[in-house]
Amino acid sequence: MGLQHVAALIEADNFAAVEAATFGHLAPETNRAYPGVLLFTYTNWGQTEPIESNFPGMEDNPWFYRAMGDFIYELSQAHGEVVGVYRWEGTYTVKVTPGEKPDDFDPEYDAEPPNDVEHVWLGNTTILWRSEEHSALTT
Repeated sequence: MGLQHVAALIEADNFAAVEAATFGHLAPETNRAYPGVLLFTYTNWGQTEPIESNFPGMEDNPWFYRAMGDFIYELSQAHGEVVGVYRWEGTYTVKVTPGEKPDDFDPEYDAEPPNDVEHVWLGNTTILWRSEEHSALTT
């Protein structure tokens, strides 16, 4: 393990601590279902971009925004990367479970394992518009 790898781990820990201190009051409650709607697009260039979201209680939430980006990417892959505009309606829930301790865990020397965080999205997707030729400019 090189020094760059160690520095990256330290930087990630520092970023998480600053983010929690700055935005912790915006963090979603665990095991609470937030109902809402996502509008997003899969583009000709292979990018998935959010257009709009309406999840009351999740405004300006960096954790939700990252989870949403991952989720809409997974949805675009599940729909075969069809260029178009999609609408998803359902609920978003954050489930947190304690991390598993290894069999040789020693509380005197070992740090507590991190919690496992799962982002659960339950709902339905509708394709509002799709490009049959993968280009809106085709005549």
